[in-house]
Amino acid sequence: MEEFVISPPAAILYVAAATLSVAVVSVALTKGTLVRKGIAMGIVLLALAASLAFFYRPVTISVDGDGLTISGVGGAQLGWDQVTSAVYVSDLRASAFRPTVRTRGFALGEYRSGRFLLSNGEAARVITEQSRHAVVVRTAERVFLLGPENAERLAAAVDRHRVY
Repeated sequence: MEEFVISPPAAILYVAAATLSVAVVSVALTKGTLVRKGIAMGIVLLALAASLAFFYRPVTISVDGDGLTISGVGGAQLGWDQVTSAVYVSDLRASAFRPTVRTRGFALGEYRSGRFLLSNGEAARVITEQSRHAVVVRTAERVFLLGPENAERLAAAVDRHRVY
C-alpha cells in the first residue's frame, strides 16, 4: 500500500490565531461581568475549534491492489473495477482538467478541496495542494482530481496496482 497525504495550508492556522487574538482583545475591552466575558470567549473558542476541525484536516490517498481510498472530508473508496480511467496530467494549468469554478468547497492559494467545475465543463471532486500536475480518476458517476505534491508517484502507484 502506498499513501499520499494532502495537507491544508498553514495559512488557515495563521488566520485562526489572528482571529483568536482579535477576539481576546475585543472581549477584554468590552464592558461586562467576568461571567459574560467568559461566555463570549467560550463561544469564540468553540467557533474556532469547529472551523479548524472542518477546514484543517489532511486528506490521505491510499493506493493498493484493491483500489484507491480517499480518507478525510468527502472521502471515497474506489475499487479498481469502478475506475474507468486514471490519467496523469503533467501540465494542469493548460489542460482541460484545470479547476475553474468552485461550486462547493475551499480554495486558498494553490490548495483546493471540494467540488469544482473543470475547464472542460465537468464537475469534479478536487483535492490538490499544488496546481502543476495531477491525476484524474474517473468512475461511472464521478470524477476525482488528485494533486498531491508528488503526483508523479501517485500516477506510478495507480499504474502499478491497477489491473486492466
